[in-house]
Amino acid sequence: MQIRRGGAADHEWILALGGSLFEELGDYRDILGHWLQLPRTLALVGEEDAERCGFALVAPRREIGFLWRPWMELVGIGTTEPARRRGIGTLLLDAVVEVALERRAREIRLHTAVNNAAAQAFFGARGFRGEAAGSAVYPSGVPARAMVRVLS
Repeated sequence: MQIRRGGAADHEWILALGGSLFEELGDYRDILGHWLQLPRTLALVGEEDAERCGFALVAPRREIGFLWRPWMELVGIGTTEPARRRGIGTLLLDAVVEVALERRAREIRLHTAVNNAAAQAFFGARGFRGEAAGSAVYPSGVPARAMVRVLS
């Protein structure tokens, strides 16, 4: 398995997979499509035997105030059904951390559905902690849980 930077040729595949994986959360083809149009969003693609099997979308963000605080937002991460539980999600998340460190981000933030215990356990085992409950909601109305991983 390998992780590579995605390009325009991967966008339709990412939209199709993300749209099906996150269907219950809203129109993720549209949401991911919006992010893919932004110039600083980075797509990472996992491959095995030259077949795409997973993706992660990450975007640099920053808070401006007393201290300039760069961070990365993990917009989406997912794998094809045959690739699940084979380590590709971990490899993708490791690549996201590498990108965040390269870009001097202080943390990585993400949202997951409050009822998605498997995703929360996956991210929790990799250093993400849940933040205090907020009012984040997916377009479909499903409540979202914010999680953050502080980087060294």
